[in-house]
Amino acid sequence: MAPNRSSRTRGSHPQTSTATTVSALRQLSDNQQKTLLVRQICAAYVGHTPQATPFMTASALRPQLQASLLQKLNATSARKKNLLQKGFTLVELMIVIVIVGILSAVALPNFLSQTSKAKATEAKTLAASAIKEAQIAWTESGSTGLTAWAPSQPTGQCPAATDNFAFTCSGTTPSAVTVTATGSTTSGDLSGKTVVATADVTTGGVVDFCGTAPGMTAC
Repeated sequence: MAPNRSSRTRGSHPQTSTATTVSALRQLSDNQQKTLLVRQICAAYVGHTPQATPFMTASALRPQLQASLLQKLNATSARKKNLLQKGFTLVELMIVIVIVGILSAVALPNFLSQTSKAKATEAKTLAASAIKEAQIAWTESGSTGLTAWAPSQPTGQCPAATDNFAFTCSGTTPSAVTVTATGSTTSGDLSGKTVVATADVTTGGVVDFCGTAPGMTAC
């Protein structure tokens, strides 16, 4: 007896049916998927829950459950959107402002101090170079050479004024030849501050620095 092939082909294959269902769900919008989910939950709930009262029928209970579940789902979606769209509160902004203010109060003075020290380095470099010229003048001509060295350039060897400093040189005492740099009015925090370079040209000693500029020891 031949097998009944027609009975096998009538029903759809389970995998084909599942793939078709997934494809159909993907084409639904978010609201349509929520509605379908609510309907399925309500159908299962009503089908397995005994009626508490005679008047509470399945047709009356299902719309109430659908409305309640849709309301819960919409409220959850709204909360998620609010969390994503939530910005900074006033307290958070105030905390950020306070932190920035503290950092500025600490960092700005240090930055200005480093800037003043960098400007003072210019004076130290020019003064040290002038002291070397004084040692050469003393070696070649003694006190006469120091007298010729003391005036400002181009007459002598004392450094010419810059944007930040004015220079004065003294060679009357060979054992304590000095070059003094005084901050100009356009030098900011260095205005009126001094950088003094001193050396004993008779022995070719090391140049010593002192003054009132940032980074200098008192003379």
